Amino acid sequence: MPLIADLDRVAVTTEPLYSYRHHWDSTIGSGYSPKEDKIIEIYRSHLALIRARFPKAETAAEFRMYWAYFKLLDRMKGDRHPNEDKLRKEKEIEAFLRHNADSILRNRYFHRNRKLGLLVLFISEPLYAGLSRIQRKRAFALKM
Repeated sequence: MPLIADLDRVAVTTEPLYSYRHHWDSTIGSGYSPKEDKIIEIYRSHLALIRARFPKAETAAEFRMYWAYFKLLDRMKGDRHPNEDKLRKEKEIEAFLRHNADSILRNRYFHRNRKLGLLVLFISEPLYAGLSRIQRKRAFALKM
């Protein structure tokens, strides 16, 4: 059971609290790995716990869970070495995001660009993949 289960109160912020450099040859700079699927499981379990114990923080917890799905999808789209399993997982994540689009678009923690990205995903998966790769390269360039 996570430590959060024993708490009486929690404070939630979605603000970045630290900054660090990304390097192209690091884990973050590398392509998708199946072990990264755990991040979704972690945020799904956090959401379930927060819904049960801290309902006022539910919107922030939903944001984090959806964020995990987007991050994983972006990594998959940035990986130019597709395989059958990765493509199947991509489709599952895309279906999940589409199914939850209304909640994502209403979530106050998502910025305009991420919401626009979701709409692009509805229009064209290849366009979303291209924009995701451009954004990733831009983010790395800005942090160097």
